Amino acid sequence: MEKNLNFYRFNILNLAYSLIVIGWGAFVRASGSGAGCGAHWPLCNGEVIPTSQRLQTLIEFTHRGSSGISIALVAIGFFWARRLAEKGSPIRKAAGLTAIAIVLEALLGAGLVLLRLVEFDQSALRAFSISLHSVNTLFLLGSIATLTFFSKSPEAYLRKPSRLFPRDRLFIFTLCAFLALAVSGAVTALGDTLFPSTNLMSGMNEDFRAGAHFLV
Repeated sequence: MEKNLNFYRFNILNLAYSLIVIGWGAFVRASGSGAGCGAHWPLCNGEVIPTSQRLQTLIEFTHRGSSGISIALVAIGFFWARRLAEKGSPIRKAAGLTAIAIVLEALLGAGLVLLRLVEFDQSALRAFSISLHSVNTLFLLGSIATLTFFSKSPEAYLRKPSRLFPRDRLFIFTLCAFLALAVSGAVTALGDTLFPSTNLMSGMNEDFRAGAHFLV
């Protein structure tokens, strides 16, 4: 029981830390620091530890370092769950989803950098990639939250025939609506970063201007 409690506390820590990393990632985009390490990944400007003192480089490198710690925490949680819980249990399923999500998160982040879909890039591919990145980030956060929720219940460590997530229509509709809202918000935020307006009126005029960029 004490082991389960320690695992629960660990997942709370992991969840809180993930929120910080995600928040810092949003700051990286908002500050235009996504290209701070150039088109290099996992190295930063071709170096393990960058020598450049540029603020954008420090911001991006800090984000990569904090993301690396997040990957390590998810890996620890994954193997810890396999030791504590039975095969087929909700705990193992949630831990597996978390591991998949963190791998996809790293690959999507690497793709943005290697394809130079950062800084002032205004392509449709960047908007699409940002959308995928946002959905997967929520998938990662939801997986960690689910693992945290189940890790408090002793029954969740046992093999259960029940599904990990409900297949209720209202649940699915709500989830899809939430994801659509999150994606539209991410694309809107990208547009505001690339095409900032001085005030509300000028922003509205630009929205309805013929030939305006689709991200405006």
